[in-house]
Amino acid sequence: MLRPSLTNKIVEGDVREVLRRLSPDDTFDCVITSPPYFQLREYTGLEAEIGTEETIQEYLDALITTFELIHNRLKSTGSLWVNLGDTFDDGQPQCIPWTFMIYMLETWQLRNIVIWDKPDAMAESGKRRFSQKYEPFFWFTKTDDYYFNFEAATIPCKRSTVERLENEFNAGKGTDVSRMRGMLGDMSHKVEQYLQGGVNAGDVWTIATNKEHVEHIAPYPIELIVRPIVATCPPKGIVFDPFVGSGTTPLGVLKVGGNRKFFGVDINHDAVVQASLRVEDELKQGTLF
Repeated sequence: MLRPSLTNKIVEGDVREVLRRLSPDDTFDCVITSPPYFQLREYTGLEAEIGTEETIQEYLDALITTFELIHNRLKSTGSLWVNLGDTFDDGQPQCIPWTFMIYMLETWQLRNIVIWDKPDAMAESGKRRFSQKYEPFFWFTKTDDYYFNFEAATIPCKRSTVERLENEFNAGKGTDVSRMRGMLGDMSHKVEQYLQGGVNAGDVWTIATNKEHVEHIAPYPIELIVRPIVATCPPKGIVFDPFVGSGTTPLGVLKVGGNRKFFGVDINHDAVVQASLRVEDELKQGTLF
């Protein structure tokens, strides 16, 4: 468990050095983050800033080192979520997220590759390939004994789906459901009751990009991280973001509630100030929406 002096705090610094300074008792239940993408933006001009390395290999080495340090601080039941986009060189994708994923498998267990489908992604001007409208969101765990609250992360079933299954059940058209009808009678109300409890969210999440007016130029939307929080961080747990940016992860933790806490780090002074102010405002208001 994280010491109280770091709970619900955002600190400035190189996350690798911050992690090395933590005590053995400082642990996290869940980590959710989006590292800076390779050579897409420069936030500070500092040599230690991840994402500004000269080569892809140096960039990947920096990320792997960071997540190895995080591995040591994550509880055995913990989860790690990483949203990572690619970089294009002369119109060709460099496959950085997928290379990163393969490197991570030496230490972590991969549970899902969630596809973040961005319906409002910015159109690209190039005419020699299709515009990229998605980013991968990797879910890793430390062990097989990980916390996962399936029911908390289900999505509502569409009414049209319920009606279709009801019709199939009652029509007797040879489907598995209709064959059961002869034995169980008209149980369509139970079909509806079951489906209204929620269905598996799947691994393609259609979520619009962040439209909030924040100074940070690459924030992911809060809707993207709510599901990972409720599904993989238990109530009263600690969520860590090693690249906290504009503070979306802490705000997501506050939105979800359940007495969950957060801890964030960023090397960018301006980002730390902005994120801290956003969190402070939210704590004063008590609600995001």
